[in-house]
Formats: sequence, C-alpha cells, structure tokens
Amino acid sequence: MRESIKNFFLKVFQVEKNEISALNGIRSILIFFLFFGHMYFIASDSGKMSNVNPLLKNFSRNITFILDVFFVLSGFLIATPLFKELNRDKEINLKFFYIRRTLRIFPPYYLFLFIQTGIILSLKNMATLPEHIELSEKMLSMLKYDYLYLSNYFQGTMLHGWSLSLEEQFYISFPLFLVLVFKHLSKQTQFISLILLYFIPLVLRYATFNDYILNAEDTTLAYESKIYKPFHTHFDSIFSGIIVGFILVNKREWLD
Repeated sequence: MRESIKNFFLKVFQVEKNEISALNGIRSILIFFLFFGHMYFIASDSGKMSNVNPLLKNFSRNITFILDVFFVLSGFLIATPLFKELNRDKEINLKFFYIRRTLRIFPPYYLFLFIQTGIILSLKNMATLPEHIELSEKMLSMLKYDYLYLSNYFQGTMLHGWSLSLEEQFYISFPLFLVLVFKHLSKQTQFISLILLYFIPLVLRYATFNDYILNAEDTTLAYESKIYKPFHTHFDSIFSGIIVGFILVNKREWLD
C-alpha cells in the first residue's frame, strides 16, 4: 500500500506509457498562452498597453478560451479510460478512481491552502487597523469555499480556484453518472445521452442570460459569477472531450 501511494506521487514527474505526447505538446502551448494572457491583463490594468494592435488586444482579452481547451482535454483524458474499463469489466472501480484522483490533486492543493491559511492568520494577528482586521476576517471566512471546492459558486480566496473546483466537481459526478445511469443504457442511447447532456449548459446559459445578466448592474461580474464559473453552465466544454473519448472507444470506425 505504501509503495502504491509513493508511485501515485512520483507519477506526476514521470511519463506514463499510455500518455499521448501530442496532447502534452498542446498543454505546453496552452500554458504559455495562459501566462501571456495574465501578463497582458496586468500590463493593461497598469496603463502600459494603450497602443496595442486591435487584433492582438482582442485575442489577449479572450485568452480565457484556453481554460475551455484544458477542460476539453480533461474530459477526454478522464472519460476515455473509464469507457474502456466499462466495456471490459461492465463496471467501474470507483474506489480506485477516487483514491487515484485524491492522491493526485489533494496533497499539493491542501498544502498550499494550509500555508495560505497560516499567512492569513498571521496577518490578522499583526493587524492593527480596523480595515485590515476586517479584511483578514473576510478572507478567513472565504477559505471554506476553497477547502470544499465550491469557489466556482462562492468567491474563495484564490481568484483562479474556481476552475479547479469545476474540475473536481466533474471528477466526483461523472463516474457516478456512468455507474448509476450510463452503464444501463444501450450503446446508441449512451451516445445520445452524452449529446443531450452537452446541450444542457447552453440552455441554462440562455435562461440565465435572459433572467439575470440583462438586468444586472455589473454585467461582467454577473456573467462570471452566474455563467462562466458555475459547473452547471460550463460543463459542456468538458463533455466535448467526453464525447470524443466515447467515439474513440466505441465508434472507432468513424475516426478511421
């Protein structure tokens, strides 16, 4: 057991036999553009990007599409092995899947949160001004959403923690869907169910936009909190990868 846990940790730094090298290349490009986008926003907010080419400005301000590509890759890489396991064993080993995901994500994530919590507590103890004490107390109250992977619905202390929360909600819910519903369907119905699920966020975005965004005072903030960050209005990008994974495993002749 100890050796297995050790291997799970070390696999982060090792190339696995079933890895698709081309996807690692795509990830590298995406990471570069993600850093580029954030650097642009920082420079733009400081007023140092006033004479930017309009096309580059438009591209830079829409760099968040990179996260959607990450979600597509995540859906594909998580779903494909699960589809293969379901075809082979007629079942999915949920215990093994959740243990593997937990050992892969929880240790570095919670180590970061523990360090951050310690820093916030220290700042609170050192604070003398009422506004600083109030700010530190507010941040401490927000930490629970980071710890519970709910920061895509409620603002946590990390501005970008929402994407990890969205992914974690996918890791928890999708295998359960496969075991409780998906495996009992015929192959044709399975594919149709994935297509239908793909369109659910689109319908919810449309309803949310008409009911909430159009009437909001700050439409940008409303869009981020009600459409862009929540799982139920954004998981279609993940399902794009899931659908490709299903076709690869069950309808390979379509690709051939």
